[in-house]
Parts: sequence; structure tokens; C-alpha cells
Amino acid sequence: TMATIPVCLQAYTVRDDSAADFYGTLEKVAKIGYAGVELAGTYDKDPAELKRVLDDNGLMVPGAHVGLGDLTNLEAALEKYATLGAKFL
Repeated sequence: TMATIPVCLQAYTVRDDSAADFYGTLEKVAKIGYAGVELAGTYDKDPAELKRVLDDNGLMVPGAHVGLGDLTNLEAALEKYATLGAKFL
């Protein structure tokens, strides 16, 4: 049996739409049929609330594109992205 690899969207490609309406953009990404998003920022959304929106839309977060500025507090960044289910930064 061949394993199925989920297809996820690199959220950086929809950064302008996300800046205008992050949750609405995630909903559209899910409706298109993507299994998840590799995040490129969280637009200051509460991680627990964002996780609910992701779950409500059936989206996984395999990883995240995280800038060096966000890593100055590594512990907080790791906790935030663990809440979202990201295994890779």
C-alpha cells in the first residue's frame, strides 16, 4: 500500500489575503481542499483560538516559517507552535 502524503499550502503565498482576513483565508484554503497550512505568521491571534479555527476547518499545521525576531523568546515560540500542532519551525 502506498502512503498518502497530505498536501499543505505555504501560507506565505496568501499573505496579503491573510493580512486582510486571516481566518477567512484559512477557511478558503480548506474549501479548496488543502489538508493544512505551513504558517508564515499568526497575525497576533491567540494560539488556542487559532487552533480552534484550524480544527474547525480540518487544517493541520505541519510546520511554520518563523522569523528570527519571533525566536528571541524560544520557549514562548515553541509553546505557541506546539499549541498549533506544528512539529517543525
